Amino acid sequence: AVLLTQPRQLAGQGGADPSQDVTAVATDMLRQLPEDFDLEVTLKRWPLTYEESMNTVLLQELTRFNRLTAIVRRSLAELLQAAQQVREVAAERLRGGERARAPERRDLPVVQAV
Repeated sequence: AVLLTQPRQLAGQGGADPSQDVTAVATDMLRQLPEDFDLEVTLKRWPLTYEESMNTVLLQELTRFNRLTAIVRRSLAELLQAAQQVREVAAERLRGGERARAPERRDLPVVQAV
C-alpha cells in the first residue's frame, strides 16, 4: 500500500523486484522509528503525585506509545522476513527453470439476476 502512494519512478527504482522496494521502505521506516521512552527516568523526573495528576497521564501515554512502536517494529521485521522469503522462492524458481510469475488472480463470482 505504501508503494502505491509513491510516484512510479520512485516505486520502480529497485528494478523488476518489488520485494526490494518493500525492503528499502521497511528498512528506512525502522531506521526512523524513535527509541522507546525510558519510563523509569520519566517517573523520577515527573513523579506520580496527587498534586500533579497530569504526570499520570504522561506516563500512560508514554506507555501506550512504547507499545505502539513495539508493534510497528515487530510488523516491519515480519515484513522484511516475508520479503526475503519471496526473493528466495523467486530465486529457487529461476534456478529450477520456472519463470517467476505473480499468483493467479481469483475474483469472486458475480451473481447475476436470472
